[in-house]
Amino acid sequence: MKDLNWPYKGLSDNLQPIASGHLIVVGGLYMSGKTTLLLNLAYKFALEGGRVAFFSNSERSKSLQIKLLRRIFESQLKLIDTRILPTDELDELNRSLYEFKQLTLDIVDLKERSLERAIDVATELHHSRGIEIFVIDDLYLLSGKRKACRLLKKVGMNLGIVFILATKLKVSAFRNAGKILRIEDFEGNGSYLAEADTIMMLHCPPDDWSSSYGINKVEVTISRAGGVDVDLTEVLQFDWSKAIVND
Repeated sequence: MKDLNWPYKGLSDNLQPIASGHLIVVGGLYMSGKTTLLLNLAYKFALEGGRVAFFSNSERSKSLQIKLLRRIFESQLKLIDTRILPTDELDELNRSLYEFKQLTLDIVDLKERSLERAIDVATELHHSRGIEIFVIDDLYLLSGKRKACRLLKKVGMNLGIVFILATKLKVSAFRNAGKILRIEDFEGNGSYLAEADTIMMLHCPPDDWSSSYGINKVEVTISRAGGVDVDLTEVLQFDWSKAIVND
């Protein structure tokens, strides 16, 4: 696969392009923006011609598809009854739906939450559909977590594909508001992340969470870049109502 640049400036300035065989881990607490970030990355990579699959372990594929449609339509439209839409808005929605269908962006429900199942499905999709980028949401729900990164790295290198994973951080990770997040803040002290090429952690400060509109911005701590441990922090702007990470 061709190398892919990160689609957001704060990430691309600090991270090398994503290359064949890379393993990327994204950590965060509940409602920190992990799924939204991963969906946006999957969509952006597909727009650039990447062949992408998004594996969901918790949220249903239909819900994720609606989030993606809100992302491309970029409106407050509730996708319930299109018969009430003005003609111009309906035409715009139909164009967006058509463009969306042209992308190679598969959303897969992993009903069997096992690492072996994730690898089997990824291997089959790579051979049958040429999928090269696999985004796996909620790795912590997969069994065999401690061996997950080692196995996924091996599979990625053998097949020439990329895995982008989301997992949880310790609840204790944010007790000290001034603390720089580190690999040790992952469950299991991050001991299973040795093979990861990129590690980043998401944190939404309380001041940036609105009960009406959701997340306004997310602090991203980059703990590993290009296989080298670092301490960097960037901020990504979120529009929670549309499931959008803004450029």
